[in-house]
Amino acid sequence: MTITSTRSRRASVGTLAIGFVVGIAASCAAPSTTATTSGGPASERPSSLRPAATGGGNGLPTLPPIQDRRPQSFDGAGCRLGAAGASDCSSTADQIAKGEAGAETSDWRNLAGFTGRSYTNNLAARSMVVLTESVSVVSAPDGSWRAIGLVRNETDASASAVSITAQLTGSNGELLGQASAVAAVGNVRPGEPVPFEILAPDVSTSAVSGTAWTAGSAWTAGSVESASAAGSRAFEIATYWTRPSGGRPVESDLHRDNGTPADHLVFGSVTNVGATATGTVRVHAAWLDSRGKVVALASDSGRSDSGVVPFVEPGGFADMLLVVSGGDAAAVAQITPMMWAVAS
Repeated sequence: MTITSTRSRRASVGTLAIGFVVGIAASCAAPSTTATTSGGPASERPSSLRPAATGGGNGLPTLPPIQDRRPQSFDGAGCRLGAAGASDCSSTADQIAKGEAGAETSDWRNLAGFTGRSYTNNLAARSMVVLTESVSVVSAPDGSWRAIGLVRNETDASASAVSITAQLTGSNGELLGQASAVAAVGNVRPGEPVPFEILAPDVSTSAVSGTAWTAGSAWTAGSVESASAAGSRAFEIATYWTRPSGGRPVESDLHRDNGTPADHLVFGSVTNVGATATGTVRVHAAWLDSRGKVVALASDSGRSDSGVVPFVEPGGFADMLLVVSGGDAAAVAQITPMMWAVAS
């Protein structure tokens, strides 16, 4: 069977969304995804969707309440409505909201512009912190040093961009070189981790014995432009399906396997839950293995069947298709990715 249209599943995602989110409330430490349907003009949507998603408990950038995002699925008391219209209060909207927000750094959280773990409420470090336990050193094709990982904003202010620097030393402690990069995700909120990739093209991976990491806010115009965007983060991220390498072929406007389904695919959408229209939204993803190390990165601009979506109105959405190719496709087959959404 070939998947011929990436948009054909939207008709059924409203019911699927509630099932996925109930799973969050039942076990907030377990990865979960929610589904989102397209939105009409802001004037036609619930009033609580018009304000931008702002900090909830403990300052977290929580999403608007789920009963406002999907009013057709809940009664006035916040109980779920079944297919026959009967109320089910075994899992309420308030419980679902608590599950989405999470309570611990290890919990899987679904927040505005973010879904994943390692979002902390502890800002005692008062600095940008490279999460060294997440860093994987994976040589570039030419054998030069390359690393991917997470850096976290542990200050009390959002950062337009975050810079990362690695000092590379040899076996005798000699300095081999220094590499710097700016994390792809901009507008990084307090407590939020974001992915990065850093390269040292003139240093061989085999020569490196030690790495000293530093990170900070990158405030210069050039640095901010290095991030994919530093605008609105008021998006709900939804995953509709994942196709592992070797699975059913996909032939659509967003991706064509041409008979060889070798890539790992994640299809979903991002919905603007803020008060104003945004520019093009970009979604970034990081796959972490069982040890907590980043093993692959991918990103995609919000699209429709006709191409990149230049702006997203309040309540509107854009599709995303994340692609992991080559040897990394097999490595991420059983992993739910962390994801970030940020608009220009």
